[in-house]
Amino acid sequence: NISGLAGSKVNLAIELDRPAQSAELVLRDLVTRRQSLEGEPKVTKLPLMIEGNKLTVSLELLADQTYEVFAESADEMELPENKYRIRVRQDEAPQVWFESPAEALEVHTLAEILMRLRVSDDYGLTRAGVMFEVNNEEEYPLLAQDFQAAAEELKKTGKLTPQTRATLEKVLPLEHFTLTQQDSVMYYAFAEDNRPGAN
Repeated sequence: NISGLAGSKVNLAIELDRPAQSAELVLRDLVTRRQSLEGEPKVTKLPLMIEGNKLTVSLELLADQTYEVFAESADEMELPENKYRIRVRQDEAPQVWFESPAEALEVHTLAEILMRLRVSDDYGLTRAGVMFEVNNEEEYPLLAQDFQAAAEELKKTGKLTPQTRATLEKVLPLEHFTLTQQDSVMYYAFAEDNRPGAN
């Protein structure tokens, strides 16, 4: 059985006890009970590359499916009936929320405001931070963190242990901006996961 992130590429290698003359992989989409009333599930047949008693194929994980391997040797011996499951998990967008400040607030012009946020992602974070602007003008970064340790680990070891949760905080010192009571400060937090093109 195979389980993986949507869009992952899978290289499947199968070893038989004798050389195969013909072989194919049959994929069937899983359907709900309601969908089953509309007709048969979609079936896709992929030819398997044969090298003696070894079979290989590459496929992309797009949806929950079942798959079966069909193979026949030169003496017409067929592979016993088999059926396996493919489970595909969609990549979720990162989650970001402020612990402090919890909502809009009024402060004096010399206040120091603690910005604390939590970020999380199902597969791993790459960047997170807080941006702010005064009176809807130019944006400034207050806090930015790169989670590059996982990327470096991937380069060195070929394995990835991504950071999926983090708490970040920094003080926003309003006294540096010579504000008046009529000024406003807006801010937002951001987070990127390790598949930025997907979400």
